[in-house]
Amino acid sequence: MPAKSLGRGIGALIPEIDEPSDSKPEVAELLVDSISSNPHQPRHDFDPVALEELAASINENGIVQPITVRKKEGKFELIAGERRLRAVKLINMRTIPAYVMSVENDGSLLQLALIENIQREDLNPVDVALAYRELVETHGLTHGEIADRVGKDRSTVANFLRLLGLPDEIKESIRKGEISQGHARALLPIQESAKMLALYRKIIKDGLSVRQVEDIIKGGIKETTKRIRIKTSSAKSPQLKAIESELMMKFGTKVRIKEKGSGGEVIVEYYSNEDLDRLITLIGQLDS
Repeated sequence: MPAKSLGRGIGALIPEIDEPSDSKPEVAELLVDSISSNPHQPRHDFDPVALEELAASINENGIVQPITVRKKEGKFELIAGERRLRAVKLINMRTIPAYVMSVENDGSLLQLALIENIQREDLNPVDVALAYRELVETHGLTHGEIADRVGKDRSTVANFLRLLGLPDEIKESIRKGEISQGHARALLPIQESAKMLALYRKIIKDGLSVRQVEDIIKGGIKETTKRIRIKTSSAKSPQLKAIESELMMKFGTKVRIKEKGSGGEVIVEYYSNEDLDRLITLIGQLDS
């Protein structure tokens, strides 16, 4: 099956790098020992078995996709292709094909490395989320800008970032592939960490599907509602639903309206400090 295209890749950032617009990255056969690892590598986990398999494939078929490097202090620094570089070292290859790019700024290097790795389908969701956060906090990119560069919806970027609020035990489980991103997202509405971890462990023990987890959470909410005997209307009025939809379109995030007697509350969700700043700016513009 052909590889799925994900966004615009490294090419999306090339215009930000100080080089002629008609120039193309140079391809060269480089000495492996002349290439240092990328200090901004977004990937945190390297499966030794998968590396051995990649090394065997390279030994049999060669390098299909060159790595990407930049010149630095007479040698080369990796931008993208850490697994390929590690794999060729396992089989003692002396040289490796590489795209040589002119990237003088460390900020541009980090963006290139992050976005190239984000677009690889085998990068686990937690590392993707960490890469998104790095782009937000270090480089000041908005969720919308990240979404444009990696070919995702803005809501997808926000949902990845929400994973970083999970307990470490659950994040590690996502990294290992023990539970899916769908399982993790289903757990997010649980407010108490102890309850979240208890249900997570039940997922592992009983092999629960995402749908089963959602049903358990919905059942728990219903049971709590019965126990404390909260009287609520059976459904929101069409007017309130219309207002919620209008606010969600305005703010670009989830908005809920809860009625309480003759009053109520409006809940606007945000997923990072940058997202909160964006919402504050939008609210401030309502008066202008």
